[in-house]
Amino acid sequence: MRVGGKPVRASTSVAVEGENVPYALELPQADLGRGTYTWRLSVAGLQTLLPIHYSFGNDGDVDATPDGQLFLCQAAAVVDGRLEVFGARSELVIAPADTAAWALAGRLTVPAFGDMPVEQGKLDATLLDSKSSPVPGVEVHQTVEVRRPAKARADRLLVEVPVALPLPAVELAPGDYAWSVAAGGDLFEYVQLTVRA
Repeated sequence: MRVGGKPVRASTSVAVEGENVPYALELPQADLGRGTYTWRLSVAGLQTLLPIHYSFGNDGDVDATPDGQLFLCQAAAVVDGRLEVFGARSELVIAPADTAAWALAGRLTVPAFGDMPVEQGKLDATLLDSKSSPVPGVEVHQTVEVRRPAKARADRLLVEVPVALPLPAVELAPGDYAWSVAAGGDLFEYVQLTVRA
């Protein structure tokens, strides 16, 4: 992205352990005037454009990450400690082609324990069909870093963790589905969606 003729850039590095690589990219602050902007994401010589506008319902632009909710999106980034969602959907009615490149993004509340200021939390996401049965072979596992607040006194706290969870490309028949996300072994979130041809 260019502002005043100068590029605005951000970069990060990730460890590649499979086909899908989860990432959360902190974006620099920029004083943008009115206009339409696009982030160009370059990875290993490949490029894609990320839309930056999202609108929810009839209320226009609102907070994309209320507590306790996940969203389907194209990508996500952490900006000033907040998760910014790109290409998010509020009405989760999608076409079959939209499941070729999609992600879950939002904030999950996970436990942190007193004897570990920084620990690893595990997220497990499973796609369920209309009968709440897992869709075979469609699941995602991710490890996130959970940082306990330095001044916390309780032995066990619940900490908000931003997540950007890439989902596998899958061809889905028209119908109702839900992503079930387990965090910390005992906390669950759901994203319901309908696929229409």
